[in-house]
Amino acid sequence: MATPMEYDTLREIYSSTMAALTRLETQPGINAAQFKEAENSFVQVWLNEVKRKDLKEINYQSAAQKMKDATKPWMSLETKN
Repeated sequence: MATPMEYDTLREIYSSTMAALTRLETQPGINAAQFKEAENSFVQVWLNEVKRKDLKEINYQSAAQKMKDATKPWMSLETKN
């Protein structure tokens, strides 16, 4: 069960990650297909672990880790450029 504060933290992680993805998407040399795959993976984790669940069903530690893991593919895209 996540607390309201933990839920807000997960929302902030989502918002800041999506902002970073938007910046990354505009960088030259980004493979559009790889980018979309990485973005979709992250959004699916958000939807499945947080957005589509009641607060009492959210496992904060698990959701935060899965969101972090889902950013790894695009983080490698960012560091290559």
